Amino acid sequence: MYTLTAIITLFALTVMKIRTPKFRMTDAAVTNFNSGTTAKPSLTTRLNVEISVKNTNFGRYSYWNATVVFKYRGTAVGSTVVRRSRVNWKSTKKVNVEVNLNLVNPQTDDLNAGSILVTCEAKLRGRVEVVWVMKKNKSTGMNCSMIIAAQQIRNIVCV
Repeated sequence: MYTLTAIITLFALTVMKIRTPKFRMTDAAVTNFNSGTTAKPSLTTRLNVEISVKNTNFGRYSYWNATVVFKYRGTAVGSTVVRRSRVNWKSTKKVNVEVNLNLVNPQTDDLNAGSILVTCEAKLRGRVEVVWVMKKNKSTGMNCSMIIAAQQIRNIVCV
């Protein structure tokens, strides 16, 4: 009797526990890079961004559309949409999206240094379905930063 109770308790505490999925930017590449003149500084670039959704649950995670906003010094400079999909249990789904960044008046300090710090934020909402019985809504956020320097992406950091 006690072993059955212990097995059920162990099952409930490990398998049936619903965890929050992880939502991160894992890679980015510059595909088009145009900078303005010294008289009128600007920066227009296109990025190919790889975003991953990691599900650590024993059930699939279905999520809805999410908007990823890219910011430069607090001002939105671009956005893209991560389309609705699902991630199987104990797996990671990688999504490739494109985003156009338009910086109209970047700081001259940043242009002279040759590097621009861009952050991206998003909130992913969805539902975890464990063992086809339990369903719970879970949302996760992404807050990442990266440096665009010399037509390259450096130091992608997500917290």
